[in-house]
Amino acid sequence: SIFARSTTGNMTLNASAVLTGTGVGNAIELVAGGAASRFINNAGAGALNASNTAGRFLVWSQNPANDTRGGLVYAFKQYNATYGVTPVADTSANNDGFLYVLAPTITPGLTGSVAKVYDGTTTAVLATGNFTATGAVDGDTVTLSGTGTYANRNVGTAKTVTATGITASASNGAATVYGYQVNPASASANIGTITQAALTLNAVTDSKVYDGTTTSTGSVAASNLQTGDTYTASQSFDSRNAGARTLAVNGGYVINDGNGGNNYTVNTATAAGSITAAP
Repeated sequence: SIFARSTTGNMTLNASAVLTGTGVGNAIELVAGGAASRFINNAGAGALNASNTAGRFLVWSQNPANDTRGGLVYAFKQYNATYGVTPVADTSANNDGFLYVLAPTITPGLTGSVAKVYDGTTTAVLATGNFTATGAVDGDTVTLSGTGTYANRNVGTAKTVTATGITASASNGAATVYGYQVNPASASANIGTITQAALTLNAVTDSKVYDGTTTSTGSVAASNLQTGDTYTASQSFDSRNAGARTLAVNGGYVINDGNGGNNYTVNTATAAGSITAAP
């Protein structure tokens, strides 16, 4: 195995340099450990050769912006990693990597639009494209995710949506990137829309003996009423006379949804009934 460490100056590989480590595990470790130290590879993509199938190279440095990787192909990068920290990707053979003291922070934001039909909850489903990430370095692609909520559950447009518990995952080409921090871990924007749900009040079948009225004692049923909401409604026969009758929902029904019934578009449906002649 090969180990080299610089505590003050740069770690430089000259144009003709090829380092071959035949050991298993960390076959080659190069550490540019000084606060201003740089890793400079002038030898190209073949400069580090961890030849054992169970070996790999690790290069520790300060900041990728100051370094020259020289075409070295790596499987992972890890930020916020001072020498001695166990690489987070230290689980498989040939897992070549670069590790940096730099600890980049991502500032999250929300963009685009988030829409749903009223469902009685404040849940907002956020897609990857709803997040913005400011602060990525070294050509990395950073993807954010988090839990979204509307400010309230009611129908409306330009509603405030907040994402909390935001975390980052990152990559650079085929390489996985670790160590990005997200601060703050929440973000808000007026990107939400909730549209009305369709609610149907259904008259139910009923029958009675003629009593001179259109009154029905049947209990109106509701389709698509969301959890937590209630309604008050009654129904009547279309005529007081004996015979086959139609039952319809009476006007004046009330939808209790905390928003004056405005979270729904309401339709009514009739039912068949009958009134028999009085003795």
